[in-house]
Amino acid sequence: MSPGDIVSFLMPQLDDPLQLVFFSIIVFMMGLTIVSTHRHAQPAAWERKWNRGTPDDTKDDLDIEHGSVTDLWHAVATSPEKLAEIMPGLLLVVGLLGTFLGLGMALNHASSILGQADLADAGAAASSMQNLLGMLQGLGTKFKTSTWGILGFVLLKIWSEVTRFEEKRLTWVIGKVKAELEHRKHAKAAADQAKQDVLFSNIGRVATKIVDGMSTQFATLIKSDQQLHLQTLQQLNSLEQVSQGVRAELEQVRAESQATRVAMSDFTQGTQHVVESMGQAAQRMADGADKVGAGAEQLLDAIRTFERQFKDVLDNVRLDLGKAIQDMSAQARDTLERGSAQLGDATREISTALGELSKDTKETMGEVRNSIGQSLDIQNTTSRKFIVTSDALTENIQATTSIVNNMADSIKEGLDSVASATLRTKNVATAATKSSESTERLVAQLQSLPESLKPLTSLADEQKSLVAALAPVSGIAEVQRRMLDLLQAMQAERTAAAAAAAPTQPEPTPIG
Repeated sequence: MSPGDIVSFLMPQLDDPLQLVFFSIIVFMMGLTIVSTHRHAQPAAWERKWNRGTPDDTKDDLDIEHGSVTDLWHAVATSPEKLAEIMPGLLLVVGLLGTFLGLGMALNHASSILGQADLADAGAAASSMQNLLGMLQGLGTKFKTSTWGILGFVLLKIWSEVTRFEEKRLTWVIGKVKAELEHRKHAKAAADQAKQDVLFSNIGRVATKIVDGMSTQFATLIKSDQQLHLQTLQQLNSLEQVSQGVRAELEQVRAESQATRVAMSDFTQGTQHVVESMGQAAQRMADGADKVGAGAEQLLDAIRTFERQFKDVLDNVRLDLGKAIQDMSAQARDTLERGSAQLGDATREISTALGELSKDTKETMGEVRNSIGQSLDIQNTTSRKFIVTSDALTENIQATTSIVNNMADSIKEGLDSVASATLRTKNVATAATKSSESTERLVAQLQSLPESLKPLTSLADEQKSLVAALAPVSGIAEVQRRMLDLLQAMQAERTAAAAAAAPTQPEPTPIG
């Protein structure tokens, strides 16, 4: 393939209107792009795009904060420059369009030739083959439009790289942004300097006013300080006088404290004496409690003895009743034997003997009935006496419990009086009076204790010794709290003893 063939292939055929039309379009598009770009891709056009066509009005101008440098570079591009960016692709599309259009027309022409051919006629077949060869020879020329589009694409790219309009526009945008930044920097520095000057002048005026105000305040403060100093001297003098009075009162308090210490020492000694007396009284009370316990044991022994005697009486009644029945049986047996012996002698005496036998039997049964009734009466009387004795014993124990509770209340009152006397030494006499009254009531209640316990003869001596042991409680002190616990324990023991000593009523033994 020679260069002439290449040039011949690239040149359009003048007899083909389709090639002329597409060649003209491609050349026109390339020329329009190059000429318009060279005319409009200038800094003046970019400046107009930056100012939006209004150089005197800066409100609608582009701002460097609207985007990056690339965004501004696209924003200031003119229409020919934007056309130059897309023109290579358009040339390729136009070339391909011409190629596909020519191929379509050639294929339609080939189909028409083949459809009209008469294969039976040799001349017609040769003519058809001749037409097909002409069509195939011109089919290669249909790719010229694609070749022209590719050549236009390459030429525009080479032209773009040579002219570097995009790089020039980017350089102009960078310079514009830099100039705008410098302008803003200078404006900001000027504004900061103006603000600083205004601030310094305001600070100077405020400092002057502060100095004037502080001078006035210091003068007033000095006068107030002098007045306060004079008042302080006067208060110091008055405090000196007050301190002298306080010193005298402290001396008086010291003297009274010494007197109080002496009184407390005497009171402590008296309390120790009372405690010793209470210890002796507690010992005597413990002895009395032991005697009361012994008396309770004797009472239990007496109850057990009464139970044994009652059982013996019931056993004797049972034995007497059995003996009477045996005697009746023996007498009846003798009578029957005598009747049997006399039966042979006289039959007429049988009725008489039977009547006597019936009479004797009735008398014997009456005696037996009377003996049984007497035994039942004795048993009922003994049971009632035992119940009455048990009720009296229960009542006496309850009375003893009530008296012991009253004793506990009286002892609590005495403890309250002693505690009040200890905390308030000025009311010692009043507390002692209350304690004495409580003690007198306690002694009176203890004196009434023997009258409530008269049925308990075995406990009389122990109760008297308990009353004698409780007589010295007029000097109660702190030990009375311990006595209260002791009395509560005694009360619990007595309640348990009373519950254990209360016997159950025996049921009468049936006779049969």
